[in-house]
Amino acid sequence: MDSVNSIPMTQLVKEYQQNVWQKVSVPRAFSSCRKDGALMGEPGVAKVIFVYELCKTPDLLHEFLRKAGLLKKDLTCAKCNSPMKLRSKDINDGAVWTCRNRINKKECGLQKSVRFGSWFSCSKLTMGEIFFLTYLIVKGYGTDKILFVATFSLLNSFWL
Repeated sequence: MDSVNSIPMTQLVKEYQQNVWQKVSVPRAFSSCRKDGALMGEPGVAKVIFVYELCKTPDLLHEFLRKAGLLKKDLTCAKCNSPMKLRSKDINDGAVWTCRNRINKKECGLQKSVRFGSWFSCSKLTMGEIFFLTYLIVKGYGTDKILFVATFSLLNSFWL
């Protein structure tokens, strides 16, 4: 898959490498990489640390997944046929599609998961976990290495 929605994937990755780099808190051991963001990988080529940090930032991850065509960019209410809005919500995914259209002075109120219509919809894992594991599998990581990286990631979230 070279491009999605006419945006080359390398261009999308490059854009988000810069966004993630601005938000990341790099451990002291990697401080020499702080100046140019080399830790994120070559521009347009995702390294595991980039994908990991992207997955830790839900807003950026959702935006990236929408631009990559893996999440819906818009949704129409099945109840009243009005456009739905993506609203922040204190839930696992951090957002939900909501219809605020008024019908006979009453709000429609239909809600759909941000995962609706995507391949994320059938899992209880977070979208970040699914995306990160998918990256590791596509890159050819074996089970032992995936377990190591997942354990390191879990420990990293507590200590860094």
